[in-house]
Amino acid sequence: MSQAVLKMQETNRFLILKNKWWKEKRGGGACKDDGSAASAASELGLANVGGVFAVLIGGMVTATFVSLCEFVWETRRAAISEGKDVVEEMKNELRFALKCSGNTKPVKKESS
Repeated sequence: MSQAVLKMQETNRFLILKNKWWKEKRGGGACKDDGSAASAASELGLANVGGVFAVLIGGMVTATFVSLCEFVWETRRAAISEGKDVVEEMKNELRFALKCSGNTKPVKKESS
């Protein structure tokens, strides 16, 4: 099969079939190219792709808001269950999250 495809490419059989079915049959070639600039491929500007950036920025803002809400919710829940100050617990969690070394939290000692 590969040899047959290569042979058809060498003899321009694909080009002949393309012209036959795309330009001659079924109304092919009805849209004539008049050489105008509108038919040429044009460069995309910010107006054409601005929506993509708007959706991207909106998604980033939403993700940031949701992650901040989760951070506050979880640190508040942990502080209340351990009987600690909420603000101090948030500081500790934020300090751990921003620290670039270590991936485990130390075990908290229970007060007797």
